[in-house]
Amino acid sequence: MPEFLLASAGGLVCDWTFVANDSAEVSLATLAPRLRSSNTNLWRQAAIAGLGVVRMPAFFGEQEVSSGQLQRLLVNYPCTSLAIYALVPAKRLMPKKARLFLDELERHVKRSA
Repeated sequence: MPEFLLASAGGLVCDWTFVANDSAEVSLATLAPRLRSSNTNLWRQAAIAGLGVVRMPAFFGEQEVSSGQLQRLLVNYPCTSLAIYALVPAKRLMPKKARLFLDELERHVKRSA
């Protein structure tokens, strides 16, 4: 059985939750990870090095999957949605570049949903 690498800087254990074909949420297990980090590049490199299984957004590992360095697991069970939050000052104080970035991020997320 492979080791699990935690894709979070959170606590000592975590639950990986997926969505089954009938749209019901399924919890894989409560895991005690071998590695904890909030760095996606570290997760990817650890998985490539054979240190265990990671759960990360697909676009972070597309090239590695295409080249055969990584393999997708549980393809019929996508991960539950991830919430993204932006903490910003009042709109009148927000720099225009920040507002444009957030607007584009929102459009991108809506297109991907």
